Amino acid sequence: MKKVCQSCGMPLFKGQADFRGTELDGSRTDKFCNRCYLNGKYQDDNLTVEKLIEISTNEIDNSDMSKMKKWMMKKSLPMYISKLDRWKKWLKKN
Repeated sequence: MKKVCQSCGMPLFKGQADFRGTELDGSRTDKFCNRCYLNGKYQDDNLTVEKLIEISTNEIDNSDMSKMKKWMMKKSLPMYISKLDRWKKWLKKN
């Protein structure tokens, strides 16, 4: 199974590219991508599940995927995001 960011769900690796974020000491984390997590902290502390779904939906809409794949991805987003580590605790609280 490919490793994905536990905040946004994007792959941490694509081919030879490494999209992992960094810890405070500069080491790479295996949990989060560099869009979500740098220098040991989230890039957007105020991000909510709703906002993440909105951002992800816009990215899907602007992709070159088929209409059917876009529809399937958007329908599965809430369930997919609810399984990511960052959001498990947040969703239990809210």
